[in-house]
Amino acid sequence: MLDPEQDPSGAKHIQHWAQFLRVFDPAKGSRVVLQRMIHPGLDPAAGSGLVSSIPLGSVASAGQTALSLSVLQYLDEESISKDEITDLFVSDNILGGLLTLVSDRMCEVVPEIPPGGSTGLNFFLPIAGATDPQLGAPMPKWKEIDSGFRDALARLSSLPVNEASAISAAIHLHYCASLLLTRDMTGAYALVIAGIETLAMTFGTPPTTWADWDQATDWDKFFASQKLSEEQASAFRGRLTQDRFMRLAETFAKYATETLPEGFWDEPVSDYIWGVQGETGKIIEGAWLPERPRDPCFGANRELTKKAFKKAYQVRSQFMHSGKRPVTSSDDIFGQAPGRKRSVVSFAQARAVLRRLILIELEKRGDPNPAGLDRPEVVAP
Repeated sequence: MLDPEQDPSGAKHIQHWAQFLRVFDPAKGSRVVLQRMIHPGLDPAAGSGLVSSIPLGSVASAGQTALSLSVLQYLDEESISKDEITDLFVSDNILGGLLTLVSDRMCEVVPEIPPGGSTGLNFFLPIAGATDPQLGAPMPKWKEIDSGFRDALARLSSLPVNEASAISAAIHLHYCASLLLTRDMTGAYALVIAGIETLAMTFGTPPTTWADWDQATDWDKFFASQKLSEEQASAFRGRLTQDRFMRLAETFAKYATETLPEGFWDEPVSDYIWGVQGETGKIIEGAWLPERPRDPCFGANRELTKKAFKKAYQVRSQFMHSGKRPVTSSDDIFGQAPGRKRSVVSFAQARAVLRRLILIELEKRGDPNPAGLDRPEVVAP
């Protein structure tokens, strides 16, 4: 499989895999890849083909109709991407997309590390949770949740319509991204960035002067190199500052960078890692890892942070406007590992930013007076 960085739309990936299958020689190196698929119906899909399906049984999910689980098998060459996790996330998207297209049914290929291979596992291991461990950690105490719920509801209901609409939309985008994460990280990422953009377009300050734009110096150097007159350069500056895309991206990055509180990137965070029962693969209680700063690199350099937000905005635009997936899951998860340098905020960081910005705007603009919301109590049986 090809690295997503070389193929952000997935088209070359599909062509590369199809060419491998066309000239497939059993005597040469290849592998059989296993991935599980959830699909509608009481009877799991079964059959042989270019991709085979082995029935496992039915599964239940609240709010869904009848669902079944099957194991897909397909041939592929030995992995040539940077790591196995990247390869699996890409093949999930390819298989799920093609099977949903041709069947006209929801065919969810689950992002998991399959049995065997370099892992030595004998069961499927979920990997999507590594993208944002906080989101999948055990629930806080209900009293804490209830207190926060009452406060958020009081503040949100006290706002003018335009402010309440923007914050409500951001809350909904945060919710949708959280639900989508285990299914498609790039789509979830785009929704989080859209949530930040929604707040920025309402509460941010668009750039109005040339000096407000962080690329102004580079353009001034370009004008000088082209020996433009001051009148010509001024005309270009006026046109560039009117550019809608520049204003959107600049407003987005400026709002996110400047609204976050001092020390946000140095705040201690901890990831929760669930345990796995070795014999069965059953998920069991895990543990919180030692605390670490959220991202000291971004905390120490505001310009670097602003550039990372601008790149995140570009990622969102590339996905929404042309279906490209320029952010790889392995880079998102391991972006700060030795030998890697993060140039764009990760999903977990972006979601933490969106959540904090929502809470900041509610605290700044909303009235904390419960006005009766502290009285109702529905007693659990």
